[in-house]
Amino acid sequence: MLAAPKLDEGTTRDIFLPTGTWRDVTTGKVVHGPVTLKGYVAPLGVTPAFVNLKAKGATKAYQALARTGAEQ
Repeated sequence: MLAAPKLDEGTTRDIFLPTGTWRDVTTGKVVHGPVTLKGYVAPLGVTPAFVNLKAKGATKAYQALARTGAEQ
């Protein structure tokens, strides 16, 4: 799990994802790292979160975040 909280009032930010296959909890899209997501849309109050799909427990983590509304 990787969280990239916003600390200022901008509406976008750059997010670096290390090597791995990641699922964006907000959009559900799969992203292959290493990659920097430039200008990722993240208004204040929304914490971008990514789950490493190859990590043990990834499916449960993603389902738990989706169930709690963490993707919104």
